[in-house]
Amino acid sequence: MNFLLLILIFPVIIFAGNISISLNNHNGESSYIVNSANTQNLKSKLIFPFHFNSIGLEYEHSFKYFKIALNSSYLFNSQQTTGKDYDWQNNNLTVYSTSDNIVNNYYDLGITLSKVIADDFILFTKFNYSILDIQWKNTYQEDYVQNKNKIILGNTLKFKQKFYQYNFGIKYNHHLFDKISLEVSPSLIYAQIKTQDIHELRNFYTIQNIKAFGYEVDMKLNYFITIKSKVIFSFKYTIIKNDDTYMDYYNELNEKYISYPSSYNFKNTIIGINYKYKF
Repeated sequence: MNFLLLILIFPVIIFAGNISISLNNHNGESSYIVNSANTQNLKSKLIFPFHFNSIGLEYEHSFKYFKIALNSSYLFNSQQTTGKDYDWQNNNLTVYSTSDNIVNNYYDLGITLSKVIADDFILFTKFNYSILDIQWKNTYQEDYVQNKNKIILGNTLKFKQKFYQYNFGIKYNHHLFDKISLEVSPSLIYAQIKTQDIHELRNFYTIQNIKAFGYEVDMKLNYFITIKSKVIFSFKYTIIKNDDTYMDYYNELNEKYISYPSSYNFKNTIIGINYKYKF
């Protein structure tokens, strides 16, 4: 992590520009549904909520015709939420379980390229690479077929997600008052996502290789302290989904033995505060 931060900060030593630091609160969930292709008509849905805080750093530099920004974000702390697991057979709920759910790894690295196309309008594209890993433990399971409950203590499941995300959008900047301006940035998303769901007590894991689409709305309220510095209050909503992908099952010898139709959904709301300085 320290090496990546040095790469990000190094241009600041050479070029004038803008640098900012932020604290962000993430609140969202990842989920998937998998359907068996056999006559038993089995279906499972797993929901992985996340609620955590991150620290971000960004450097922005203006060239003749465009701006380039480098940003990074890292996990600061995570709040415990409740993961949920549903199993159905012939549309009847057979097993339902809940688990303690916490984010144990997150980071995001990104680059944004933007260009003014008209007064108050900026066209931009950005790429982000991110990791989001979630851990389940202390699972409480209700079995409606056998009419019994059980508690499984300790770690039970890991859900790892790797994102390659591309955004294409437009930014509108409007000055509301003397020291306050509003930025609204809607964008479309294309993402390649790899998930790995490791069932730690059952000697198998699953993988999804997903090509998904979505959208993002990013809003910033800027308060200018001086000509060179400002405080930014931000709100960002992201949704990405694919309803037609596959889930591959692997045994403990890393051998794929079956694939089932599946879907994937991701949504995230980020509320943040940011201090930006121009030098």
